[in-house]
Amino acid sequence: MAMQPGRARRKRIWPVVLIGLILLLPGWWFFSWLLFMLQQPVPNAREIFTRAGEQVVVSLPSSGLTTTDIYTMSLHGTVPGVGMLPNRRGEPGTTPSPSLAEMQALMAANQPALDTLRQGLHAEYCEKYSSPLGNTLFPHFAKINTLERVLAADAYTRSCAGDWAGAMTSCLDGLQVGEMVPHKGIRLSLLVGVAGQATVRRQAWQIVPHLSAGEASAAVHRLEAIMTQRVTSDEVMNRELGVLRGFTSASAEMSFRFTEEYAAAQNALLLATLALQAYQADHHAYPPALSMLSTAYRTALSTDPLNPVSPFHYRLTTQGYLLYSIGPDHKDDGGTPSTDGLRTPMDDDRATACKLTSTGDIVAGVNVR
Repeated sequence: MAMQPGRARRKRIWPVVLIGLILLLPGWWFFSWLLFMLQQPVPNAREIFTRAGEQVVVSLPSSGLTTTDIYTMSLHGTVPGVGMLPNRRGEPGTTPSPSLAEMQALMAANQPALDTLRQGLHAEYCEKYSSPLGNTLFPHFAKINTLERVLAADAYTRSCAGDWAGAMTSCLDGLQVGEMVPHKGIRLSLLVGVAGQATVRRQAWQIVPHLSAGEASAAVHRLEAIMTQRVTSDEVMNRELGVLRGFTSASAEMSFRFTEEYAAAQNALLLATLALQAYQADHHAYPPALSMLSTAYRTALSTDPLNPVSPFHYRLTTQGYLLYSIGPDHKDDGGTPSTDGLRTPMDDDRATACKLTSTGDIVAGVNVR
């Protein structure tokens, strides 16, 4: 039986359609990639941070001191020139603690890297993809992590020398880098940014009580500006292709979302703490309510990122004040700090972290990781 002309024609068309689709898909990917590349900012802060990372001086041959040594000292409050350098577990090691002069010499050697990094703070950050499929090159993430530790080491060195304002500037630089890195990036970009912020924020908590009213007020306004650059977890996940999100479980997405929101809550708690320090330095007393800070320092204290319908909890105490978020369990424990979070050998008693399933509250100055 002879095949009907219409059916034969359709049979010949299907291979053509299939070949067309095969050719069209790479073309679509290439066009999307080309469009993305044309939107790259010039200069790109990503390239500037990468260049800064290449300028880092890890150690000085004369003393053998490394930036990691100073960072470890900062975690445990090791006094320069006293005792031994702690190891990664926080136990006294076998190397004498360096002098302040040795720490300052290493930081002076890293000043060109920090100068380059600070140039990048005034540029737009954008990830640069290496192929139409969206694969990105990751080596710059390691450099950014190194820069965050150098900033933390610089902050601790300045703190030991009594330069509290300079120390806070280095911490705020690190927080800004962490807020910039996720821009037009992927989940790994956001996680790198969050980790970098945690590195310098622990130092910031120690610096706040030493700031004058003017120094604390200036830090409030800069941190508030930094926080406006926040990239949320939902923005990052929505940027990823649906096919990639399909490989991620709902629990993994919840954990990722909590990680970003917890970092945002930490920044917001630090902002409020800075404003409280400025108020106390000005009035020699803490305000009876957080709302007074908005009037006194023209800062809009945000709601709790972990609980958008609830503000931070605040009350005066005999020691000063208590400021906290009710945490991921959405239960007010009266300011009892969470103690069941993630911990590392480098943690001290004040470095309690939180995870998605943590109970207890996130207390400013206590849950500092």
